[in-house]
Amino acid sequence: MKTFIGNNFSKVYYDMLCYTYNSKAKLDSSRGGSVKDTGPAYFEISNDNFRIPLLKKRGFNPFFVLSESSWILSGLNTVSPLDFFIKDYAKFSDDGTTLNGAYGYRLRNKFGYDQINRAISLLKNNPSTRRVVLSLWSTDDLGYQSNDLPCNISIILKVRSGKLDITVINRSNDVFLGVPHNVFVFFMLQVYIAKGIGCEVGIQRHFTDSLHLYERDMDQVKEILSANNEAIISSLIEKIPSFDTKTYADVNHNEVTNLEFQEIHQDYRIMFELFREYKNGSKDVSSIINRLPCNMLGYSGLLWFEERKGFEINNKYFYELSLEGGNVLDDTILNFDFLKNETSEKIAESAKSFSSKYSNFVDELIHVTEPQNSFFTINREKLDEMKFLQSIHLSLVFASATASFLNVYLKDEYITRIQNAANLLNLNMKDIVDLTKFEGKLVQVLNNNNIV
Repeated sequence: MKTFIGNNFSKVYYDMLCYTYNSKAKLDSSRGGSVKDTGPAYFEISNDNFRIPLLKKRGFNPFFVLSESSWILSGLNTVSPLDFFIKDYAKFSDDGTTLNGAYGYRLRNKFGYDQINRAISLLKNNPSTRRVVLSLWSTDDLGYQSNDLPCNISIILKVRSGKLDITVINRSNDVFLGVPHNVFVFFMLQVYIAKGIGCEVGIQRHFTDSLHLYERDMDQVKEILSANNEAIISSLIEKIPSFDTKTYADVNHNEVTNLEFQEIHQDYRIMFELFREYKNGSKDVSSIINRLPCNMLGYSGLLWFEERKGFEINNKYFYELSLEGGNVLDDTILNFDFLKNETSEKIAESAKSFSSKYSNFVDELIHVTEPQNSFFTINREKLDEMKFLQSIHLSLVFASATASFLNVYLKDEYITRIQNAANLLNLNMKDIVDLTKFEGKLVQVLNNNNIV
């Protein structure tokens, strides 16, 4: 069984996408289309108060998953509250009005009593009990033909060391679409029950018998893996103000499901109201983007808007914050590791900018590449300084790409991008490769002059 454990969900989710994408499992046919099933898996998250994935190119919908959590905690099975956030969600309904597999309805209503309230009462009266198991799967589901049967079939709750742990048992988990939704909504359930019994939140665990990736999503997963790595994810954690999504358990969930947002926590209210403006066809897109909360919650919204067709993203706060962190392509801030994820045209653009802006450092850089008795020498009389600086720039991007911990396929793709950038600049790839031998000293010169 493959195991994924961490204290940052974005990293855990990224690792899961890497694993399934690179898996040698064969594509098989299934009800949902051609799929790569990697078999049983276990994933665990702890000490992370923000469980919405912050991955470029993922475009995860934070507005929907917040409303979905309210829908579950309210015990509903009607489609309409969800259909507002995702168009045509009713396609999963058998009757056009309700969802057969609705988790909240099954927890609060389907079996004749409220399992959530009973769990709170049992754990409050006897925190040491190991008998609190919530059922999501019904015996009636066996063989029942429906557009919506529960993928998560049971939940185990235990209080350990004064903290509530949750374990979710899953029969079938789509890594691209299912995993991030499951993690967030069951985290909200965990928080809600922990507050009810008066204890802290502990570990969130998921066991799945089938972690799989559909063929239709593979191109998008490839884009996600190309646009992210551990350094990018870590930088986001360090630079973007954190946000505690545990606070969402306290909102009036009935108001959210009724699309009434005026009385809920300010940041959630802003998110929902901005989505409503977008949904209602507001022409002032720039205003919507710039009113997102200045924290991880707002950034999750920004990542979603970035994937909308026809949207020109220009959020001043996050743009300036990313410049400060050095993770956005810009004329004045250069970070070679991040640049390797850009297109060949953008890499070439950045090389041009580098050569024109930092030509006064050319002597120091040449000195690095021609030490005494060096096998590599520069002919100053024939040297085109601009091309030399552009070659150095590409050599450092090249070094970042080849040093990447990602799979060989993606490394080759990065290298192809840099080769294409070299062709656009009429540079010799052999020179670029040779210059990578001086990577450490070149970066030191640039660091000493506050260029990187």
